[in-house]
Amino acid sequence: FTHAIGQHTTDKLESSPLWPALVTTIERGLQRGWHLENLLDDARRTPIDGQIDPCQAWVWRLSLLTDPAPAGDDTHYSVEDEPPEDLWDGHVPTEPNMITDADDGTILRETPDTDQGLELELDTDQALAVEALVRRS
Repeated sequence: FTHAIGQHTTDKLESSPLWPALVTTIERGLQRGWHLENLLDDARRTPIDGQIDPCQAWVWRLSLLTDPAPAGDDTHYSVEDEPPEDLWDGHVPTEPNMITDADDGTILRETPDTDQGLELELDTDQALAVEALVRRS
C-alpha cells in the first residue's frame, strides 16, 4: 500500500480517524475481486479540497466503486404510498371563518372568531389528534 501511493499520502491517511474504515473498504473490494492497483488508481483520482478529510473521500469513492447501488432499483417508492385519486373529491376551499356546503358552495354558518375567548391551548399530542380528526372527516 505504502509503495503504491507513497509514504506522504499514507501518513496523511493513517492519521485520520477514518483509517479503519478505509482499510475495511479496501479489504472488501479485494474480497470482491478488485485488484489493489485498480482501487488505488481510482482513489487517487478523487478530487480533494482542503476542507475534507482525504481518508473520508477515499472511503466514499471506494465504497461507491466496490459496492454500487443496483441500477434501476428504486426501493424508496411504492405505488401503495401514493394518495388515493379521490383525495380531494368534494373538497371546496373555504374562507377562514366560513363553513360552506360542498355541493353548491352556500355558506352554512360562520365559525366563531378566536377573539371571543375560544382559543385553545393544546399540547402536541392533542393538536395531532385534532388534525387527525379533521383529516378523517
